[in-house]
Amino acid sequence: MCSTPVNVSSIKKRVTQKYSPSIEIFEIRLLSLPNLPPQYHTTNGLSPHLMSTLKKAFEMSILNFAKILQTLNPDLVIYDFKLPGAVEYASSVNIPAAQFLTYSAAVIAFWIDISYKLGEMFPFPAINLCEYEILSLKKLLKDLAVRKFPFDEGLRRSQDIILMKTCRVLDDKYMDYLSSLVSKKIVPVGTLDKESTNRDDHEETMQWLDKKHKGSTVFVSFGSEFPQGERISIRDALQEDNLERVGERGIVMEGWAPQATILQHSSIGGFVSHWMEFFDGKHEIWCANNCHAYEAAREEDGKLQSKEIAKAIRKVVVEEVGRL
Repeated sequence: MCSTPVNVSSIKKRVTQKYSPSIEIFEIRLLSLPNLPPQYHTTNGLSPHLMSTLKKAFEMSILNFAKILQTLNPDLVIYDFKLPGAVEYASSVNIPAAQFLTYSAAVIAFWIDISYKLGEMFPFPAINLCEYEILSLKKLLKDLAVRKFPFDEGLRRSQDIILMKTCRVLDDKYMDYLSSLVSKKIVPVGTLDKESTNRDDHEETMQWLDKKHKGSTVFVSFGSEFPQGERISIRDALQEDNLERVGERGIVMEGWAPQATILQHSSIGGFVSHWMEFFDGKHEIWCANNCHAYEAAREEDGKLQSKEIAKAIRKVVVEEVGRL
């Protein structure tokens, strides 16, 4: 397994003694860029405006990866979209390479489809774009000056198969459709759902949840909407009187919350998040098991109003509409 030092430090903590004999971890050192210090050499919580810079840093460091590959001479290289040069170098030394995508098949199929067939309807009406989203997409494609999905090259070069963080239960028809779009076999590897965090590590939060009635609490997860790169505290982002108004009725957690553990608690009756956070495996599982979903209505320009979010929560948690 090969990644940047900041990722490796996290990975090592999760490789238990049971698996350590089978997993060897290597660090790839990225070239230093002025606005991307080493602690930002990860997509985990990285500000969206720095994603392209991170990709550039990986591309500039491909020779470092090549040296690792020469040393190991593996039977297979599995790469993600941040290191597309990996497949090119692997191919040059006759090592097969397969891409691994951490998005669901529904998301990838949708974006590939509309990138090549802009103006045509996606064949699965459950997923569609509003007018403001179509305008935003057209602007994005114009800015890119190409009509290709960003993952296009990596998908094309993946040898015979594409590995995806998904499963047939959640993504069956979308996997088949994506396979027809890219002419590759889609291999689901599961949702990579993390084991629940030890309750003792977040005892205060869990004790607070224990006091709530079953299904009475809403979990709101902003995820990368509060990115590391901007260092914005939740208290700075919220209006001054919001925390006082919440009082004992709610709890605000900064940093990374034990989301899988929280979602499994019996007091949780609803889950609010932006779309990227939803496609994390643990959230897909929670939603699949709880069977109610509702999208908060937006204004014509795409902006959300608090009253619409409150309305959506009320419909799912209280009125139980939006049955999947």
